[in-house]
Amino acid sequence: MALIMPTPEEDAQITAAALTDPDNLPLTDAELKQFKRGRGRPSGSGKKESEYISYERAMAQLRERLGATPEELAAWMWMSEPKQVCAKLNEKRERCSNEVLQRGDKCKEHGGKPIQKDEIKAVRRRSLYAYLHARELNPPPQFFFGNHGDEHDYLPLLYQLYFKIDDVAQFEPSERFITGRALLGRWANQTEIPPTDRIRIATQESRLNPFHPILGLTQATAPNDPFYAQLEDGLVSLAEVRVYEREEFGRELDAPAAKSGTVERSISKGEVINAFDGLHFGRSGWNNALSDVPEWIKPCRVTLGRKGDNTTPATWNPVLIAVALIDKGITPNKLDAVFVRLKDWAGEWREASANDR
Repeated sequence: MALIMPTPEEDAQITAAALTDPDNLPLTDAELKQFKRGRGRPSGSGKKESEYISYERAMAQLRERLGATPEELAAWMWMSEPKQVCAKLNEKRERCSNEVLQRGDKCKEHGGKPIQKDEIKAVRRRSLYAYLHARELNPPPQFFFGNHGDEHDYLPLLYQLYFKIDDVAQFEPSERFITGRALLGRWANQTEIPPTDRIRIATQESRLNPFHPILGLTQATAPNDPFYAQLEDGLVSLAEVRVYEREEFGRELDAPAAKSGTVERSISKGEVINAFDGLHFGRSGWNNALSDVPEWIKPCRVTLGRKGDNTTPATWNPVLIAVALIDKGITPNKLDAVFVRLKDWAGEWREASANDR
């Protein structure tokens, strides 16, 4: 069948229409508030109510709120795929179907062992699912990087995707990521060891775990292997980078240029205890929980401390702690008192808790 291409005039008309389509524009604050209240877009907008937004709009929201990059979005999507999510819930589980995770049903693939409701809620808040053809199909199929094994450049794959508005609005990342290229620049002038070799050694020691959303591993694992991604194209956990820097350089280096987001700010252990005393734990309970950290609190940690070294304690995001406590059954109204004490975090708390009120 012959492929019919538009004329230059038709192509210009199509491009102009796409640029002015409301679905390609960032959500306004009013639209976001109306969506959270269940109203959809304002009447008279000329658009049919939809729960999906384009990649461009989702990226604009995440960049504004979290200082996110397209590469980070790809990392968060990859971490949200069933195999990665299931590993987060229980290391003994190898895989859960996405339908099971989305519904919150028992994990029948693993002997019928139920996934706890608080686990499911926490996973949903820290997951971003992407979809294909959301304007044509209902429901649209979910996108998986694993279906594109022949591709090496993952960024162009994002441009065709759609995301659910509420997923984007309530998303709170449990990790931040930088590219291998950014890490090479970050470590370029630090020591006599070339940064490429330093990253390779740290990877072999399992202190860094670079990955590629499509190819899985990078050449930090197997140098010069053509089947693995170039180190520059990989993604690395910023938390792992910071721990390595403290251990090897004695300090954390300046973060790559990006707008500071909710996850980058933090408070101390003592501030957490004072703010959350009496909510789920008393003072001693919080002291123990922040020392021997349970799984449900780990995603709330911004920087890792060094055991036995009181000069580099862990730091915490109080908004993520409060969100985790909602999943433990504590109401947002009770948690509001925390952010009377932590006034600088009040705005972020209101946004994060809006869908639970």
